[in-house]
Amino acid sequence: MRVLIIRHADPEYFGDTLTELGRKEASALAERLERGIEGRPSRLYTSPLGRARATAAATEQRLGLVAEVEDWTRELSHWPRLGEAGGGDARPGEGGMALWDLPPGDVRGRAAEPPMSHATQWARVPQLEAIRSQFDEICAESDKFLARHGFVREDGQYRILTPNREIIAVFCHGGFGLTWLAHLLDMPLPMVWSSFW
Repeated sequence: MRVLIIRHADPEYFGDTLTELGRKEASALAERLERGIEGRPSRLYTSPLGRARATAAATEQRLGLVAEVEDWTRELSHWPRLGEAGGGDARPGEGGMALWDLPPGDVRGRAAEPPMSHATQWARVPQLEAIRSQFDEICAESDKFLARHGFVREDGQYRILTPNREIIAVFCHGGFGLTWLAHLLDMPLPMVWSSFW
C-alpha cells in the first residue's frame, strides 16, 4: 500500500479555507492525482478542518471519490507554542511558533552525542514532554487506521496482514503530517521536524 500524506494547499488561516493560490494548487494536485502516481488513489481521507477539506474537494471531484473525515488528522494547533502569544514568531491564528518550527541547529545540537532515539527524545528536548500524551494518541489512532488497511505495528515496524497495492491519499496539515511521519518511521519527532525546515 502507498500512503500519500498531503499538506493542505496555501491557506487562509483566519477563515480556515484556501487562498486563490491555494485553490489553484488544489486543482493542480487533483489533475496530477488523476494522471496517477503508479496508479490513482482509490481512497481519500481528510482532516475535518476547512483548509484540508477544501484541498481534498478538488481531488474528490476529479476522481469521483468521497473523502472520509479522520478527526485524528487535524492540525496540532492545540499543542503548546514556543514564545509569547501574538509575538513576532506567531503564525496567523495560532499564537506563537509551533514546536515543529524549532530551528534545526537547536535540535541537531541536542541530537549529536549520543544519537537521539524515539525513546530518548523526551529527555533530550524538554519542550516535548508537554505533548507526549497527545503524540501517543496520534500513534494509537495511526495504528488503528493502518490496521483497517491490513497493516499491524509490531516493535516499530508493520506486519502485513492483507497485502494490497492500494494508494490512499490523506489530506492533512504540515505539523500533523511531519508528526505522523515520525511515528511511521519510528524516528524522533525533532529530527523529522527539523529535516523539513
